[in-house]
Amino acid sequence: MKRIPGVDIFRIIAIVAVIIAHATASPTVVNGHIADWSSPYLIANQVIRFTVPYFITISGYFWGKKIVGGADVLQTFLGFLKRILIIYLAWSLVYLLPYDVYQDLNCGIAGSLKIFYFNAIDLTKRPLHAMFFGTMYHLYFLPALMTSATICACFVKMRRIGTLIVFSAMLYIVGLLNGAYAHTPMGIHLPLGTRSWLFEGPGFFTFFGGAAFFASGYILSTMAPNRSWLWKGCGFLILGYMVHFIELYFLITKHDINYSPDCLFGTYFMGIGCALIALSNALMPRAHCFSTFGSLTLGVYGMHLIYFNNLDHARPLYPAGLWYPFVIVAVYLLSVSTAYLMAKNTALKRIVA
Repeated sequence: MKRIPGVDIFRIIAIVAVIIAHATASPTVVNGHIADWSSPYLIANQVIRFTVPYFITISGYFWGKKIVGGADVLQTFLGFLKRILIIYLAWSLVYLLPYDVYQDLNCGIAGSLKIFYFNAIDLTKRPLHAMFFGTMYHLYFLPALMTSATICACFVKMRRIGTLIVFSAMLYIVGLLNGAYAHTPMGIHLPLGTRSWLFEGPGFFTFFGGAAFFASGYILSTMAPNRSWLWKGCGFLILGYMVHFIELYFLITKHDINYSPDCLFGTYFMGIGCALIALSNALMPRAHCFSTFGSLTLGVYGMHLIYFNNLDHARPLYPAGLWYPFVIVAVYLLSVSTAYLMAKNTALKRIVA
């Protein structure tokens, strides 16, 4: 399928934003409570929350384009599932291995083997967690894609698009009311196990929120993009940010939430807004490098925490004001360079591009 420069540009922006999210995650919570409302770390951590919604929406769009083009729903779904599953299993295996160079040098070969052993044993004690979230917390994105695609494919196969919209919207609302909004007057408490992993963060996208974004991408694939999508996307993006930060202020000041939320009601419009702007392809530069780097986004996503965790040992050497810009730029450049080299190999290309 022909690459869309706008989509690739937003992929690059979004993957850098993911690195920013991980770099700013720890300072947002202090002693079990969200840091000051005006904390620059919290603001930065929330400004980039369009990332996963954008990625899932765009995935739904390109999956839908194949269906609209006449491809069989089941075969297209199985092909998509196989591709994502290979990437998921490969990176889950990588994060089982001892990848922290500083730690390995201090522990020696025997210590590194013990790290692998204990990591593997830990997974056997949490089989469901291992199945849906992998061996490193950021890998949840891949099961989220698979579960979202499964839900969407079922309804598309039955030609129940209206039901898909309603069902995915209900999942999104239920996930938020039993997650970020659970301790507000409008919150609910469903007896579905441990809320901390099922409704918050990764679990929200895997079981509740992801379907709404993937389905929205599919709906967009049935329409013809045009320049008006740029302005509509800007409108949705502005609306999304306004609603998201009003919600965030409400949850922090009135209900003292103890984590930085991945998704709120306004976040939906942020993700859709970015997708519309990207798909409009209006006012976008046409440099070939954007397509090259954009195509490596999954690889950068998969490996960036390896570099982040290794570089984190150098944090004490830098003032806080210099550390964050340095680590964000360094992690992206190292990750995209490695992904580029891996893509030269036919086998490795499957897990980075």
